[in-house]
Amino acid sequence: LVRVAKSHLFLTIAMKRSGFDPKPPAKPKIHLSVMPRMWWDAMFATHGCIVDTSVRNAFQAKYAKATFFPYICHEPGAPAVPPGCERALTEMAAC
Repeated sequence: LVRVAKSHLFLTIAMKRSGFDPKPPAKPKIHLSVMPRMWWDAMFATHGCIVDTSVRNAFQAKYAKATFFPYICHEPGAPAVPPGCERALTEMAAC
């Protein structure tokens, strides 16, 4: 996604298992990549994206339960990993 985006990405990503997924510890069948927001932010940061906080805040104010992920990509000097996300991504998956 980052490779083909000119500058912005706007995604909606499932933050919880689908009601059609089997109960843990069985592996999900619908929402296969459920991870915390911090994990997604760190994943996109490793590809040169930063969170567009003004867009995120505006949408969260209007749609509190929605899971919007707006990013600005290819910003010069964007940090490899955002502050507070220094742990390896594989460690974050266990959060």
